[in-house]
Amino acid sequence: MKSSASWSSPNWLFPEAGADVIHENKKWLDNRFIDSATDRLALAMQSFVIRTSRHNILVDTCNGNHKKRPKNIWQHNLNTPYLQSLAAAGLQPKDIDVVLCTHLHSDHVGWNTVLENGQWVPTFPKAAYLFCAEDFDALNRRYQTGKSQPMISGAFADSVLPIMDTRQAQLIEMDHVIQQDGDDGVWLEPAPGHTPGHVVVHVKSGALHILLTGDVVHHPIQLMEPNLLVSSDADRAEAYATRRRLLHTYADTNTIVLPAHFPTPTAGRIISWGERYRFRWLDR
Repeated sequence: MKSSASWSSPNWLFPEAGADVIHENKKWLDNRFIDSATDRLALAMQSFVIRTSRHNILVDTCNGNHKKRPKNIWQHNLNTPYLQSLAAAGLQPKDIDVVLCTHLHSDHVGWNTVLENGQWVPTFPKAAYLFCAEDFDALNRRYQTGKSQPMISGAFADSVLPIMDTRQAQLIEMDHVIQQDGDDGVWLEPAPGHTPGHVVVHVKSGALHILLTGDVVHHPIQLMEPNLLVSSDADRAEAYATRRRLLHTYADTNTIVLPAHFPTPTAGRIISWGERYRFRWLDR
């Protein structure tokens, strides 16, 4: 499930990106990803649903409605048809068994809760919400001391703590296994750097292997320029190392990659390009 693409200044996302970097990457990225006239970069906000023999798993919950983020207009007081999109996929909130957040940034936890009678309550009443303990503990310490950024602390208060209050949250390890059936299953792999407890999600069924990468990679430009860091990376060196490791591991394999913020067509494979990489979308 995804929203339409939004467009941002390259330096809003990548503070150190020069005009030459954008120009060079226009040679392989079309107007779906870099606007040819303005150089603005396309980003999507999206969730993924994994349907197994035992579970309906919702990965990341985007921005949420009616959340107050006045300094970030792209998240502020939204009224989006997220639940209608879920219904179009054949699911109601009560059908979701597991909600997994790859990390606890505001654009990945927003639909964890909805506003009812002035209170934030879990959107998915029967679901277990899986939060990596490293992320929760780090944010909770900063929240309790008042040191977290307003956007992050706002999301922690309205989209994470209410789940703790209803005891639907499970604080898990970064290598948690959600479901295992022989060699098939759904499991997590540590991918820290963007946040301390950031994870990627593996889905395997027979020869099919899918990797949901969360925010390890924000935009296709980072395959050719993996050194481009985003302003919200908690540990810049670790984020870079994690991205390089993931690109090296899955380049030129059959693994289908689903990054959280790549606009349509989203899904593709990593391919080697000299000493760097590119993305080959499945629609090509």
